[in-house]
Order: sequence, then structure tokens, then C-alpha cells
Amino acid sequence: MDQVFELELEWIIFLSDSTVAAMAVMAGLGCGLALSRRYIPFSAAGPWWQRVLRYLAGAAVLLGIYLGLSALFPETSGDLYFLLRFTRYALLGLWIGLGAPWLFVQLHLVDTALPRPQLES
Repeated sequence: MDQVFELELEWIIFLSDSTVAAMAVMAGLGCGLALSRRYIPFSAAGPWWQRVLRYLAGAAVLLGIYLGLSALFPETSGDLYFLLRFTRYALLGLWIGLGAPWLFVQLHLVDTALPRPQLES
């Protein structure tokens, strides 16, 4: 019975490295963007030098999170592999959606006086 359920669940979800990574990034990014829209006065507009600095800072932290968690979770098989992979990529998505805009506001790399785009109801 357990084998049948496990086989059916694997067929429905189709667990693979890329599937888990894509689902995790979308989950982290979705949560991050929802929180960011609510609490962080961020607009991507600004002079070119601010955009370049935001890109460099964001990419550096993103690379640090990815490489750091890759070193921390080196196992490529085992019981926790997919959970740890999901955690790594969800944190990357959360960084993109929430962490980076927060950092840019703290470093004054955005003009918080700019009007934020409003979502239509």
C-alpha cells in the first residue's frame, strides 16, 4: 500500500531537481513580493548609477546565498534532499522579492518619494 501511494504521489508531483527549484523560487518570490508591496516603498525607477549599484548589490547577495546554501546542503541524494533544495531556492526567491528591495531602501539606492505603482482591485 505504501509503495502504491508513494508511486502515485511521485507521478502527480513529478519530483525532479528542476521542478522543485522552480516551485520553490515561485513560492519564495510570491511571498516576498506580497510582503514587499505592503511594507516597502520600493520603485525600480531611478538614475542609471542607482540601477547598476542595485544590480551589483542584489546579485552579490544572491550569489552568496546560493553558494553558501549549496555548501551547507551538499547532499545530492537522501531523505532530505528535496526539502533542502526547496529551502535553498525559496530563500533565493524571497531574497529577490523582499530582501533586495528592503536592502536597497536601507542603502538609499531608491527614491522613496517616488509614487509606488498601485494594484488594481
